[in-house]
Amino acid sequence: MKKRDIDALEHMLRYCIRINSSVFRFGDDKAIFLKDIDFQSSVILHLFQIGELSAVLTDDFKASSKDDIDWRSMKSFRNMVAHEYKRVNFTKVWDIVKSFIPELESFCEYQLSQANHFYQDEINIEHNEDLEL
Repeated sequence: MKKRDIDALEHMLRYCIRINSSVFRFGDDKAIFLKDIDFQSSVILHLFQIGELSAVLTDDFKASSKDDIDWRSMKSFRNMVAHEYKRVNFTKVWDIVKSFIPELESFCEYQLSQANHFYQDEINIEHNEDLEL
C-alpha cells in the first residue's frame, strides 16, 4: 500500500468517526436527522470529504479492494452532493450513515493496521540488516 493510500484511509477513518460523533451529539434517530439541517449538513460535509478522498486512492488499491468497498459509488455520491444538491435523498443518506459508515470505518481500521504491521516489519528488517554490518 502506498503512502497516499494510507493518508487517504487515515482521513476517511477520521471522517467516519466525526459522522459517528454527529450521530451521538444530535441523536441516533432518523426522524431527528430528517428534520435537523445542522445534523444533515454535518454528515453531508463528511460524506463529501470521504468521496473526495476516494479519488486520491491509487488505482491499484481501489482495484484490490473493490470487492470490499464500492469506490465508484462513493465518488458518484460526492459528485451529486457537489453538483446536484437538490437531488440528495436524506433518507438514503441516513441509510448510508447506519450501514456503510460502520463498514468503511472497519475497513479503514483493518487496512491501516495491516499497513502498520507491514511497515513495522520493514523497519525491523532494515534494523536487523544494519546490525549485521
